[in-house]
Amino acid sequence: MPWRLLFNLATAVLVTWRNLLRAVLRPRLAEWLVVDLDGPLPARVGGRRSPWAWPRGAPRSLSDLAELCRRAAAHAGVKGVVFRLRGGGLGGARVDELRAAFAALRAAGKEVVVHAEALGNGDYRLAAAASRVLLVPGGRLGLTGVAARSTTVGRGLRQLGIQPEVVRAGSYKSAGELFANDEPSPEARQVTGELADGFYALLAQAVAEGRNLSREAVAAAIDEGPYTARGAVAAKLADGVAYWDEIPALLGGRLAPLGALAFADREAFRPRRSRRRGPPRIAVVSLDGTIVSGRSRRAPFVGGTCGDRTLGEALAHARRDESISAVVLHVRSRGGSALASDQMWREVQRCAAKKPVVAFLEEVAASGGYYAACAAHEIVAEPTCLTGSIGVITAHFDASGLFARLGVRRELTVRGKNAALGDPAGPLPEHARAALVREISETYEAFLARVAEGRKLPLEEVRSVAEGRVYLAPRALQLRLVDSLGLFDAAVARARALAKLGDGEVELVAIEGRRVGVLAQLRRLRAFTAGEVAAPALGGPLAYCDAELPW
Repeated sequence: MPWRLLFNLATAVLVTWRNLLRAVLRPRLAEWLVVDLDGPLPARVGGRRSPWAWPRGAPRSLSDLAELCRRAAAHAGVKGVVFRLRGGGLGGARVDELRAAFAALRAAGKEVVVHAEALGNGDYRLAAAASRVLLVPGGRLGLTGVAARSTTVGRGLRQLGIQPEVVRAGSYKSAGELFANDEPSPEARQVTGELADGFYALLAQAVAEGRNLSREAVAAAIDEGPYTARGAVAAKLADGVAYWDEIPALLGGRLAPLGALAFADREAFRPRRSRRRGPPRIAVVSLDGTIVSGRSRRAPFVGGTCGDRTLGEALAHARRDESISAVVLHVRSRGGSALASDQMWREVQRCAAKKPVVAFLEEVAASGGYYAACAAHEIVAEPTCLTGSIGVITAHFDASGLFARLGVRRELTVRGKNAALGDPAGPLPEHARAALVREISETYEAFLARVAEGRKLPLEEVRSVAEGRVYLAPRALQLRLVDSLGLFDAAVARARALAKLGDGEVELVAIEGRRVGVLAQLRRLRAFTAGEVAAPALGGPLAYCDAELPW
């Protein structure tokens, strides 16, 4: 019948068109596949999925990820999978499921590589199951053990005239002790100790098996934590240090997103096309606000932050865009996270390797702000700018006196000498102080080395003007921490000169990475309160502060 012939013909055309699209759109499968783990994944995604959404997109759930890992394990052209850990809070169950996925990949002969900026106890329990663990040079391994905190406010409530009465069934039902007791009951202490022992045993077992260490060596390593990235390598807890852009060369292969399996990451490996018309362009990238890890955020009455990921995206855009001849990095920041500052420094360095970068320092560009700027080809400082503050600071706040006045009692059950590092319930123990001093000293030496490299100065000369001192721009010029004094136009003129653009017209274009607004933060808070986002794993230095201040 004619209608059957038409149906067969239409089917043949559609199949041919589909195969043609596959042949044209799908490049050769990369040897290394990449998956970003940026925070927790839900166990599964409800509802029927569109057939066009997968496998193109990144995995949306653990079930997606498990299926993609099975496909990668069965594919002969895949050497391995790189898991990029960019956010914590995976939760114990998620970690166990991902560890199983790691084991399945390794059993199939695939290498599993974990790359991270910072790892806590739970994240490291996952990372230890990989073939290789790589940290960024300024990264941190917070392997410190387990700390379980027990708090009671009974005495404080009675001082306020509140007499709590708790009725319970079961001597170990201790939740009501928070309000009724002056201190935890023996049953509560027993349960807390058992839980701490259990979590510690899981952590120690994972590290011992994954890193091929004895239990005694693992216990000693936990007691010596936390570690800088290079300290972790020296302790055989990590295999190397590398920035993310160094991973393809380190692994010796081409990378593509795991979620795509057959679709290459064109944005990361192909430069943007040049514009054929219009004047030359100079990009202006702003480093404005307190430096933090992740994305830049803005919130009312609080002020803005500058995230290393947001700034990195903006600099990557400027680096890849062939129509941009030079970059002016506008810095106005007192500093912030040491790790985020090092990540920003790396992105400035990568951009400077391809095109001229001039840093313009305005008002205050100190500590982490100067850290990022020193990778530029030249630094122009506004004459009244405060700069320098080449140093690192951290703080511990002992709030035990406040707790005593409020009638709040806090007990710590720890497994690991430094498991309670940063807890405000008491003074900083000497061994914890020694660990912090070691970590801060290594970060400071890295800061000095970055400045010496960028400013082409002897290390000892940089050391003599560092020590956290803040300088006014004219004095910084005398000390060769900046190259010249001037306003924004002077920085643009230097960028024009370094790019050899002549005296013709130049277009200035502002480039910004994606920021996270207050609405997105509220949505994340709502998801957390609804239980959609897993709480951080038990233990670790929850109150650790690596903020840098210019004073």
